[in-house]
Amino acid sequence: MSENVSPEEVEALVGDDATATPQESVELRDFRQPRRLSQAQQEAIRVGARGCLPTIESELTRWLRSEVTVKISGVGEANANGLFDRLEDPVTILTLDVGDDQGWLIWENKAALCSVMTALGSEVGENPEPRSFSPIESGLVTDLLTIFSRCTGELFDLPVQPGHFSQSAAEFFAFHSPDPSADSQRLFLYFDLEGPGGTSTARLYLPGILPPVETTELEPAAPLPVHLDEVPIQLSAELGSAEVSLADLMKIEPGDVIPLDSFIGDPVDLVVEGNKAGTAKWGNLNGWLALSIESLETTEKHASPRTER
Repeated sequence: MSENVSPEEVEALVGDDATATPQESVELRDFRQPRRLSQAQQEAIRVGARGCLPTIESELTRWLRSEVTVKISGVGEANANGLFDRLEDPVTILTLDVGDDQGWLIWENKAALCSVMTALGSEVGENPEPRSFSPIESGLVTDLLTIFSRCTGELFDLPVQPGHFSQSAAEFFAFHSPDPSADSQRLFLYFDLEGPGGTSTARLYLPGILPPVETTELEPAAPLPVHLDEVPIQLSAELGSAEVSLADLMKIEPGDVIPLDSFIGDPVDLVVEGNKAGTAKWGNLNGWLALSIESLETTEKHASPRTER
């Protein structure tokens, strides 16, 4: 092995910060809640939601009297349980009444504040501090967020109506009293906005989005014996591998570069107890390195474990 690292090897390791692709965020979820929508169905939802963007952009631009661009940055499923455990005041949350159930629209306070002040013709300033809204401003924020919920509700044929607008965690939880027996699964759509206040994200959570009746369901796995529920299992991700001779292996020193058999951006193998169980891609979760599952093995060799006497 070479003792020195060439400029090409350094570039391969650190890359070009100016052109590096940022890691995607990984959505945290309870793995006891199975996904209902396939990747293909989620992509179909993303494509359908894109059809709402021209209407959303047009109405926001009219309200804010400046050009606003909107993109879909995320589509998936989330569990409502624990979704609001880390709220920090002031919050900007519009509860949505969807039939007998609830959905939510969450917007960053600073972006909402800049948008409202722009719509009212007030001077925004370079970096306004987060604060609560006046009654007039609250009504305006509700109107702006309703643009998202109305267009998306029409897309899914859902009876979405704006509900209570909350500005603090205590206020939100006072009006948010979920039925423990109600379905906690939600479809989420993340809208990235470029407008007053810069770039921000409006997060929409909707109930009642189920796969089409004709969707072919996977055969459920065999039930796991109760006494095995807490057995620890080693789950790992394999980035890649390299084959080297014993002689080269003995010469490895700090600073050497070992090329692997995979490229940057390739899926990694998800390995359970030494067996490949699927593929995943790198992401981040609150600053921690995380995995987003892309595919799972469904062959018999990965069937649920059984006990023998």
